[in-house]
Amino acid sequence: MISLRLISLTLLTSLALFYSGLGLSAEPIIVEIAAHFETKTYPVGQHLHRVIKQPTARHWYPWRLQDKQIGKNTPSKTEQWYLWRQQDKIEIQSRNKKVGEVWQRLKHKQVAFSWLYHAKAFAIRYTPSDLKALQTYPDWATKTSIVSPALLERLQKTADKQVLGYKAEVYRGKIDNYQLEIHWIPAINTPAKIRQTNSKQTTEVKLIAVYPLAKAPWRPIESDHYDDMDYADIGDNESHPIAKLHMKGMSLNTIQYQAHGH
Repeated sequence: MISLRLISLTLLTSLALFYSGLGLSAEPIIVEIAAHFETKTYPVGQHLHRVIKQPTARHWYPWRLQDKQIGKNTPSKTEQWYLWRQQDKIEIQSRNKKVGEVWQRLKHKQVAFSWLYHAKAFAIRYTPSDLKALQTYPDWATKTSIVSPALLERLQKTADKQVLGYKAEVYRGKIDNYQLEIHWIPAINTPAKIRQTNSKQTTEVKLIAVYPLAKAPWRPIESDHYDDMDYADIGDNESHPIAKLHMKGMSLNTIQYQAHGH
């Protein structure tokens, strides 16, 4: 994984590479949208394989994506996920509706996170303090745009193209040992495509469809009524079935792919 560390689900997945070494990004204009993404990860020269997002067993990081160790003959797999973006809220959901994420910006620009087990109607809640303690506190500008604005500055613009009716800018470059290609749509501050390759694997995220939020044909599952547990209380509730699931890192899908890096 890149120390461009691969979210997610999401996007879903997700997806996600965590690009934290560049400092906080200037906050972009947030265009409220609903988007459908597809993530494919495959060994170089081999068939596609799957990237699974799961909290790690030791630390329960909500963001950490891990590669699933597979053989060369594993059938190709593809993950799809949805994103709903508002000014102070981001919702992400796997296409199979098993798991999801909610990121909320609170007063004083504090950020909270919820990991949703839709099949169980249950949520694990992370406070801003939890995220900071786990060193997973997000840069909101990067969280809302998927690709860090600071990352684009390190790549070279090589072309323009049309994607889904929008003008997209094509950026390419090498960071650490990774070749990156990003097709960026400035009008909605969203990538149309992210492709990263090293000597072992290629991961590609593609925007399938995007709508103004009010006109989206899909809606996130309502989760306000879910039973929930604070992340800080997991250790005192180890016998609880969802706490066990969360601690074992058994989230079933990748959600969001975050293109960031060290």
